[in-house]
Order: sequence, then structure tokens, then C-alpha cells
Amino acid sequence: MRRQPKMLSPEAIATALFPNKALAPITLETMALFRHKTVLITGAAGSIGSELVKQMVHFHPQQLILIDQAESPLFDLLQALPHDTTVRIVPYIADIADAQRISDIFERHQPHFVLHAAAYKHVPMMEQHPYEAIKTNILGTKNLLELACAWATEQFLLISTDKAVEAQSIMGMSKRLAELYLLARQTTQTHTRLAIIRFGNVIGSNGSVIPLFCKQIAQGGPVTVTHPACTRYFMSVQEACRLVFESCALNHGGEIFTFDMAQAVSILDLAKRLIRLLGLRPYSDIPIIFTGLRAGERLHEQLWHSYEIGEPTQHSAIFNIKPLAHDARIVSFVETLEQDFYKGQKHDWAARLRNYFLHEIHLKTTQKDCQNAV
Repeated sequence: MRRQPKMLSPEAIATALFPNKALAPITLETMALFRHKTVLITGAAGSIGSELVKQMVHFHPQQLILIDQAESPLFDLLQALPHDTTVRIVPYIADIADAQRISDIFERHQPHFVLHAAAYKHVPMMEQHPYEAIKTNILGTKNLLELACAWATEQFLLISTDKAVEAQSIMGMSKRLAELYLLARQTTQTHTRLAIIRFGNVIGSNGSVIPLFCKQIAQGGPVTVTHPACTRYFMSVQEACRLVFESCALNHGGEIFTFDMAQAVSILDLAKRLIRLLGLRPYSDIPIIFTGLRAGERLHEQLWHSYEIGEPTQHSAIFNIKPLAHDARIVSFVETLEQDFYKGQKHDWAARLRNYFLHEIHLKTTQKDCQNAV
């Protein structure tokens, strides 16, 4: 008879696998930033967005504006929020790439803060669907950015990913273009402080490897690992969201923030530890097989580009990455991309992104060589 795995909560699994991921308390100064303000959160029903909402309720903003395309998860989130809160919570079923719909929301609420968590994040899926990656990750971000600047929003934070660094996948390229567009827009306006926050893998988030491994273990295996040498950075969703709030306190405009993610974790080692944690034995009770890297995936991630410099901040867990001068072509490139996209023209959208990044790699390599020569 097959041995059955232990039943543990996602929180217990995360704590056991990553025991040193202690949560630093939010400072009173940071909490005061949001008091009596209107905060808009996109992707509010997602794994990161919903945690942002749950924590933000306790900071006593005046209004929380929640935007998501997913009807049922947004309803479930509303049910999970405290019913005795004095915070006015306003949910919207909306697509961030729908310019008129999002414009109406900004006009009605004129948010002080925008925390932009909405994105397509699944690397292999976006390799197959670059149209959707462009629509949401690039043009949806552009739409929100332009409205935030037009309505003089105090702060706009783009939640990005380590996959935007030396981007090789469509998902990573789409997020990197969103980063570059934000940096370019910061140079053209002064009312709104724009910033980027790069995460590694968030434990338990949608698409995360740990829920997948748990499901595979519950079914008796095999646990599928792409490559024996594959590594990733991990942080808990609670930790990630708390550091988003702290980044708001550090944001002067045009920053890229990333966090002390400690050492990258071996995915093979993680799979073995998880099997043992659930009371089973790797290979004997649960087989582990290697499936090979999927389209767009790579063995290792990094937190900043080779031409970027990570500097410590007054928060011990947060680094401020100093980018080189952005590519002056980025605004016109994204605007042309948007025009072609909404004309309904048929393009090889993946090729459009890859061709741009060939140019960016050449440009940054040249800039770094010039910088080193000085």
C-alpha cells in the first residue's frame, strides 16, 4: 500500500522550507503613508495582489480600489476581508489594457497610490501567446502609467520580476519593456514618483513550483524537475508584500528596488526536502524525473543586469539598483507597437520583442564598455 503524504498548510510548508525568512515589522512611518489615501491595486485577486489588499486594509487608507479580470477570485477576496473595516473597498472587474474603462476608474477615484501587480507571469504560456503578453504586460502597464501621470498620482509601483533581467523569454521581455518605459516616463514628468520592484519566485503564488510539487506528491509522483542544476530565488508572499510597502517609503522616483533574496535555491534539493517534509522518501516513495528546460526557461535567474549597480538602502533587506541611461527609443518603440497592435495588423509579435532586445543588449554592452573606460 502506497504511503500517504502528510497534510500541511501552505504556510507551514513555506516556514519549514525557508526557516530564515523572518518578517520584519512594517514601520509606523510606512503605514502612515497610506492613511486616509486612495490606493489602487491591479491584479488584486492574484496571489500577490490579494496579500497586498489584506495587509493594506490594516493601514487605514480611505479607499481601496481593486481591479482584476477574474470574477470569482475577486469575489472570494472580498469575502475574506474583514467586514468591520472602515476602509471603503471598491472592486472592479476590468482589463487594464481597456483604456476607456481604466480612464473612467481613474477619473472617478483619482488614486494617490497605484500598486500594479496585474501581469501574465507564466513563462512557457507566454512563449505560445506573445500577443497576450504584449497586451497586458506592456500596453496595460503603459495605459496605467499614462493615467497615473495625467491624474498626478503620488506614486506608481510596477511589480516586476527577475525574469526581466537579461530577458530571454517573451514574458521576461514584456516585463523588461514595461520597466524601460516607466524609467523613460519618469524623466518627462515630476508629479508622480514611478518605481519598479523586482521579485524572484514568490512561495505559493500562482504558477509557483511548490504547489505543483505538492500536487504531484499527493498523486504519488513523479515530481518533475526541469534540470538537475536549475536554481531559483524564493520569498514568501507576506515578505514580498511588506517589502512593497517599504519601497513606497524609499521611492523618490525612477528607482528599481530588489530584495535580499539570500542564496538561490536548487530546485532539485527543494523537491527532495519537500518530499521528506511530507513524510515520504525521495526516489523510493516518490520518483523525481527531469523534463528539460521549457521554452523561455533558463537554468539560473539574477536580480540585476550586469550593467546595473545594486546599492544598499536604509532598509537592510532592500537594494536600490542604479540603471544606466535608458534607451531613448523606448517610448517611440512602445507607441509604434501599440498603434500596430490595435490596428489589428498581423505581426510576428515575438520577433518584434526579440529584435528590440538584440538592440538593447548591444546598446548596454556599449554603454558599459564606455563606462569602464572612463
